[in-house]
Amino acid sequence: MEYVIVRGGHGRALLFWIRDREESVCVSDMALMKELQGHAVIHDLEGRPVVPKDGERFLDAAYLHFLLMGHEVERNYVGRCGLDDPYCLEESVQDSGSCL
Repeated sequence: MEYVIVRGGHGRALLFWIRDREESVCVSDMALMKELQGHAVIHDLEGRPVVPKDGERFLDAAYLHFLLMGHEVERNYVGRCGLDDPYCLEESVQDSGSCL
């Protein structure tokens, strides 16, 4: 599972992730995403607007967008135990976010 964490200050964090075998990006808190994003539209490197349904392109663009806005951003991958990495941690993202 690939994910991006954006730390928004005041102990708040926004999480984007793509579940295994899925295309769309899940967003932990759409309201917080809009707040941190501001009025700027998230664009890919070619300048095209992207949305969570764009999957990997959106994850790449969101990482860069929030980094350039000065937020603390982390991107990582968590493998499925026993399949991708026998020593990995179990995926622990709850189904509280929305996948679009």
